[in-house]
Amino acid sequence: MQKQEKPETTKASTGIPARVWVVLMLLCVLNVVAHLAAMPGLPERIPMHWGADGGVNGWGPRWMASVLGALPLTFLALFLWCRALIRKVPHMPSSADSTKDS
Repeated sequence: MQKQEKPETTKASTGIPARVWVVLMLLCVLNVVAHLAAMPGLPERIPMHWGADGGVNGWGPRWMASVLGALPLTFLALFLWCRALIRKVPHMPSSADSTKDS
């Protein structure tokens, strides 16, 4: 009787352990919460861009800080969504696959 191999459950298809994804998600959520908590204390206009000389050359409303704080969570969610879509695509052999057979 042949021993069946169990699929890898501790790592995502990217080779990154599942606990790393959990830590990344928690850090991103904590970042959003921190931005939302700091928002009431910000002035109406906040600096958004600095020039090469170090001076502020772009300003924005205070709510923009929360939008920028949500970007890491947005990009992480987008990455996970794209990874899920890629898993639905039939496997295309790569050059790495052909070297395994040799």
